[in-house]
Amino acid sequence: MEGEIKKMKNLTINLKNISAGHKAAIMEIVKKSEAPKRWRAKRNESYYCVHFLGGICKFHEFNLPSDRARFNTGNYFKTKEECEEYNKKLLRQQQREYMSVEEKNKQAIKTKTIF
Repeated sequence: MEGEIKKMKNLTINLKNISAGHKAAIMEIVKKSEAPKRWRAKRNESYYCVHFLGGICKFHEFNLPSDRARFNTGNYFKTKEECEEYNKKLLRQQQREYMSVEEKNKQAIKTKTIF
């Protein structure tokens, strides 16, 4: 029917006469369609996120800019346990980055020449 959107299970595309740029664009679309969709709470359902001070917070979805920002940045979880795992991962990453900066500072101090 005209104007109707249909979901297709299989689509065959002959890539022989398609430019490299178009091939890349087609493959990107295929990858996105195969990726599992992230969970998003329905209106007024709760979700969890990591607060900027490091604590776990529970919010209700109202499609506010803050809800969208948390979802779009990946700080949006169905369960408190998922959120706690994400928080641990963030803390480990921050520790690695801090240690890297500290090591660079120590090296800089060691190599300075005092006149």
